[in-house]
Amino acid sequence: MLQKFNTIKEIDSLNRKVFELNQTIAKEESRVMKIESRIAQKGIEKDELAKDIKETSANLAKVENELESYTDKLQKKEAQKASLFTDEQIQAIEREIDTYKNKVDEFENKTFELMEKKEELESLLSDATSFLNGAAKSLIEIGDKVKKETNRLYLEIDKLKPRIENLTASLPADFKYKLELTLKKNLRATIVSTINQGACNYCRASLPSIQISEVEDKHSIKTCKACSRILIPSSCAY
Repeated sequence: MLQKFNTIKEIDSLNRKVFELNQTIAKEESRVMKIESRIAQKGIEKDELAKDIKETSANLAKVENELESYTDKLQKKEAQKASLFTDEQIQAIEREIDTYKNKVDEFENKTFELMEKKEELESLLSDATSFLNGAAKSLIEIGDKVKKETNRLYLEIDKLKPRIENLTASLPADFKYKLELTLKKNLRATIVSTINQGACNYCRASLPSIQISEVEDKHSIKTCKACSRILIPSSCAY
């Protein structure tokens, strides 16, 4: 009679082993996913940097053209000043020269700022490219190791599943039915519990004396109404 409960305990143990193996597989596969995610993110950053460099280069070209234009105008005005004689003409052209000098200073500053920005962006782009090259190599190496390990774990699971199926098939109909219902609840840790001092040992909920007698004396399959775990007789608790 107690063999039925021992079978359920073994099924529970094997299912927990399968769960642990699947957890390990998920953990291993997440290593690859994290690297892939980082590569994707860095790839987006690289594209944005390339876009910013292109835009900055275009702005720099415009500013350099403006600087060249105002520099040329300033030089012409300074040359023109030498040919003037009246104070009124000289004062007028000096005001224009001051305006052009201010413009030259303004566009020189803009040129330096854009050159620094471009240099910084190019440095970041270089770093992103180096990261992607290194990450791609790491992804291949780690991916191969993870694939080898997960394949081994999947083989272990494949070996356990037939054993679980055979054990389940060996159970009486009522035990099998109760087991399948309990498994569908996806309970944490374990699907079985012992009876300890009139209570479920797992959740500590009190159990009716009739239910305790049915499990301990009649070896009937019952579950704790509080946590839904299958109650195991004390005689086969270990």
